[in-house]
Amino acid sequence: KTGEFDGAHPLPQEYLKELEKTPKVRPVIIKFDMKPVLYFSMEGLMKDVRMRKAIRAALDMEEIMFAATGNDKFYELNPDQLWFRSQALWSDTGKSVYNQKDPALAKKLAKEAGYKGEPIRFLASATQFHHRRPAIQITEQLAAAGFNVALDLRDWPTVAKTQTEPGKFDLTYIRVVLYFPSEVSLIKYTGFNSPETQKLLDMINRESDFGKLRGAFEDFNRDVMVEQVPWITMGDMFALRGESQRLRGMQAIYAHPLWNVWIAE
Repeated sequence: KTGEFDGAHPLPQEYLKELEKTPKVRPVIIKFDMKPVLYFSMEGLMKDVRMRKAIRAALDMEEIMFAATGNDKFYELNPDQLWFRSQALWSDTGKSVYNQKDPALAKKLAKEAGYKGEPIRFLASATQFHHRRPAIQITEQLAAAGFNVALDLRDWPTVAKTQTEPGKFDLTYIRVVLYFPSEVSLIKYTGFNSPETQKLLDMINRESDFGKLRGAFEDFNRDVMVEQVPWITMGDMFALRGESQRLRGMQAIYAHPLWNVWIAE
């Protein structure tokens, strides 16, 4: 507003309306930010993959993503549980099990897993709206599908510490983004692992052929992300940048190097 700066990124998404009516300022929506993720503790109820599939079946991703952003301009549904649509390894392999919003299927899978209404401890941050609001939405959806969810909202430092102690929760909400193939190891954050996961991680460390790497991720999406459900990502969140209308050369990408960028007089 004052002209002291020519650009600012990232900005809170709720600033969009104000930027749109501010003279000489241009808002830019960048279709790359974070992916909301539901992690499972691999201790207790969620150790059974049928329970993880039951949770997945119950969720309405559109409602959750709107709760996370408050504006349909700042998200996109995406079946890929790892990559944004703009990333080279993106795949729609998991589309058949994404955004199922099927409470009846959720109840069926939970019954097969032997679920009898035990409390499901859901850990999330109370101090960040893009954590708190979707966590409440997820809780309501799971309750509608017959799950007894005990939502535990804490300050973020407490949540981060407790996430390292899988015996103290069953579900937890966080946001992640993967830039490099090796970062798929983040799915192990709360205790998940499998031979197929380790096979991919070992392959990433030695394979330089992109075609082979992409094929390995296709197999991984099918065999691990779909069938083993290490986590559930809801969709893609977008970022907001504000910039002076004098600024030239900036592209709508997340981390833009200030090369070939200039101020028009």
